[in-house]
Amino acid sequence: MVVIGSVDRDPGLQPDRTALAWRRTTLSAAATTVALLHIPTAHGDRAASLTLVPMAVLLLVITNISHRRGRSLQRGSHGMTRHHALLVALLLTATAVAAAATAAFAR
Repeated sequence: MVVIGSVDRDPGLQPDRTALAWRRTTLSAAATTVALLHIPTAHGDRAASLTLVPMAVLLLVITNISHRRGRSLQRGSHGMTRHHALLVALLLTATAVAAAATAAFAR
């Protein structure tokens, strides 16, 4: 009996794919931060800056964590502590709340 997919599996590629995913997260968070900081400076909207600047700071923290996680995966560290996973989840939740507040102010 032959089990499909169990013979030729290369476990060495999974950390590389995960590291690339963290790199994409880093780049997208950084690009979003730049775009968010451009809005209040270009339009002079002080009300938007009340929510956009904290959201940009949260995204910069996410960028830093993503970059460090991707680098650790490239060095061979495969585990993520519960503390880091909880921190990323809380930061993403706070970013979503800030985005909702920005949408509410935009009306």
